[in-house]
Amino acid sequence: MSKMKYVVAAGLCAVSFSILTARAEESTATPTPTASEKVRDAITRCDAIELKLKTRVTNQKQAATRFGDRYTAIIKGVGSLITKADAADYDTTKVKADLASLKTKVATYQTDKTAYVTALEATKEYTCGKSEGLFKTALEDARAKLKVVEADVKDIRTLVLGDLKTDVKALRLTATAAAKAAKTPVAAATAGKVEVAQ
Repeated sequence: MSKMKYVVAAGLCAVSFSILTARAEESTATPTPTASEKVRDAITRCDAIELKLKTRVTNQKQAATRFGDRYTAIIKGVGSLITKADAADYDTTKVKADLASLKTKVATYQTDKTAYVTALEATKEYTCGKSEGLFKTALEDARAKLKVVEADVKDIRTLVLGDLKTDVKALRLTATAAAKAAKTPVAAATAGKVEVAQ
């Protein structure tokens, strides 16, 4: 009888093990999608990608316009400051050099930004899911051009917040000091080359 208990116990263990294994396989197995589900998912993905690209192109064009307007205003403001300072005979060589550098960097930015937007728009030429990697290559090219644009923006900000801002402040301090000196009686007398008798 004791042999019989071991045989029954071993049989119950084997059956319960096989049931647990089958259930574990059922829970981890993912159902394979049908062909129509795959096509539907691909179409949904392609539509989302195309919408995202369209939005990104629009946003980048608007950002380029805002950026250009902002730095055009800075260029005009610094230009008018230089004109006024030159009329008052102040030294504006540093500010003029900074302004020329800013104009060059903004022009470079605009060229690079146009190249980036064009590369981004070029991805629209490829049919999603049927371009055999050409879409991905075009998108990687656009990303590389975006890095160049980001470097241009960093250079412009460094110039404006660094050298240009410092040189404009120095020019304004010089003008303020000269104006204060002109208001004192001794400075006014020496400016007119009239000596005050003691």
